[in-house]
Amino acid sequence: MTIRNQTSFKNKSLTLAALTLAFAWLASTTSAADATVVGTWKSTFTTPDGQSIQSTLKIKQDGDKLSGTVVGRNGTEYPMDEVKLTGDQLAIKVTRERNGEKTTMKVAATLSGDSLKGKLESNYGGEDRKADWEAKREIQTAANATGDWKYSINLESGDVMKLVLNLKQDGEKLSGKVKVSEFEAPITEGKVAGDAVSFKIPVDFDGNKFTSTYKGTLSGDAIKGKIHSDWGGEDHNYDWNAAREKADATGTWKWVLVTKDGDSIDLSLKVKQDGDKLAGVVIMGDNEAPIADGMIKDNKITLKVTRERDGKTQTAKFQGELNGDSIKGKIDSDWSGESHMYDWNAKRSI
Repeated sequence: MTIRNQTSFKNKSLTLAALTLAFAWLASTTSAADATVVGTWKSTFTTPDGQSIQSTLKIKQDGDKLSGTVVGRNGTEYPMDEVKLTGDQLAIKVTRERNGEKTTMKVAATLSGDSLKGKLESNYGGEDRKADWEAKREIQTAANATGDWKYSINLESGDVMKLVLNLKQDGEKLSGKVKVSEFEAPITEGKVAGDAVSFKIPVDFDGNKFTSTYKGTLSGDAIKGKIHSDWGGEDHNYDWNAAREKADATGTWKWVLVTKDGDSIDLSLKVKQDGDKLAGVVIMGDNEAPIADGMIKDNKITLKVTRERDGKTQTAKFQGELNGDSIKGKIDSDWSGESHMYDWNAKRSI
C-alpha cells in the first residue's frame, strides 16, 4: 500500500490512501518471540467512511526472531520493523520515510489462535488517525521435512562434497543425521517453524572440532538456504540447495505378525508404486489378498486389505512410515468382529 500527502483528514480519498499504507506497515510486523504468529495472514482495516481494506502479511521465524513482509494493494512487499508479543498482546511500531516525511504507525492487537484483532494508529501528516484492524491466518498444510535429502557443497579448494541428509520431523522438532561417504554425524537443535528449517551439525573428526549451522526455506521437495561452518577456526559460508529423494515403496516386504496368543505368522506384501498410489497383494502362505486404498505421502504409507474366510469378513488397515528398506507402523484388524492392533515392522527383500 502507498500513502499520499493530504492536508485534511476529511478528504476521504486521501484518508483512505493514508490508512491503507498505515495498515500495511502495521500489519506487517508480528511477534519476534513467539512462533504462533508464523505464517501468512490476511488483514483488514476499516476506514472512517466504512470501507474495508485488505493486505497480506508473511511472517517467518529465525531462531527467536521473527521477520517478514507485508504485501500492499499494489503488490509491493515492505519489510517488517519492530515487533513485540507479550502473552497474547501484540504491539507493533513502524516508522517509514516518504517524500522527506516520517510516518509512525502502531498497532495493538490480541492474538487468539489464528486471529488477530485490535486497533491501528497513524500520525501521518502530523494528524492522529485510528481504525479497527484484524487479521486471519491462512490455514496451510504444515511443512514436512521428513525424508532423505541430497545436496553438494562447493569447497574453496574447488572440490565438490556430496552429502545425504536423513531427516525426521515430529511437530516442530527435527532429528536426523548427515552422511558423507562412510562418515555420519547427528544433527542437533533441529527445528521447523513454518517453512523455515534450521539445525546444527557438530563434528569431532581426527581431533578437529567444528560446527556447521544450516538455515533454509522448505518448499515442496526442495530446501534452499545457507550453511555456515567454523572449520579450521575460520568462517566459511556455502549455498545449501537440497532435493528430497522420492520415496519408493515398490518391492516385496516381509514381516512376522505376532498374535495375541503368541503365535507367529509370516507375511509378505508385494507392492508397486505409481506416483502416490500403491497396488499389490498381501501374501500369507498360499493365500493372496489384494490391497485397496494404497497411498504413500511424505513417506507415510496407508493401505487396506479385506478378505473373507469361513464366512467371516476381516478388514486390516495398515499405517506405517517408509525409511529406506524398512517400514514401521501398526496394523488395525477387526477379525471376528473384534479389534486387534499389531506392530508392523517390514523389511524389503527385493
